[in-house]
Amino acid sequence: MRRRRSRLLRRCAAIAVVTGALAAGVFPAPQQTEAAWSEPEHAASAFTSLRLVPPQVQSVGTCARPALLNPTQVVLQVRWRWPATGQPYGSFTAQNSAWAVGGTAAPNVQTTGPDSAGVYTTSFTNGLLDGLLGSLLGQSYSVTVRSQLTPAGGQTWTSPNASTVNVNVPVLIGSPTCSFTNGT
Repeated sequence: MRRRRSRLLRRCAAIAVVTGALAAGVFPAPQQTEAAWSEPEHAASAFTSLRLVPPQVQSVGTCARPALLNPTQVVLQVRWRWPATGQPYGSFTAQNSAWAVGGTAAPNVQTTGPDSAGVYTTSFTNGLLDGLLGSLLGQSYSVTVRSQLTPAGGQTWTSPNASTVNVNVPVLIGSPTCSFTNGT
């Protein structure tokens, strides 16, 4: 016990002496030097950065009031395209789109395309939306889409912004309205 205590006291005293010497300026400050590269070899490389942009909504083809007891009825149909044709968008397919309804991921949406103009069509059925949101009568909800990229053996990157379709279904009377805003 005494040996441990005396060792501890000696260590504390040594630390105090070194700290005091540093504070008093006993030890000289390090000298500045210039780095000199003596090797003639060097390497160069280029890299690019990427900020994913979400798919761009072109139009809302169907914006319908859900019919009772008809889960296969298409109540929302969104026409969209990739924001550019260059990399990485030139190699994207519908699988690179990530849809959400009311903030809940909707991985099982039906998407067809692209058509000759590069436009995809994604359809949302009454059954899918009812399962994600509950009853659709008299309800407002939003549908969002983001771009996703998964490099080989890497982690999935998702666009920071989304394109959004807003849907408003009146309670009893009136047609639903749909509007969209494209993310950047």
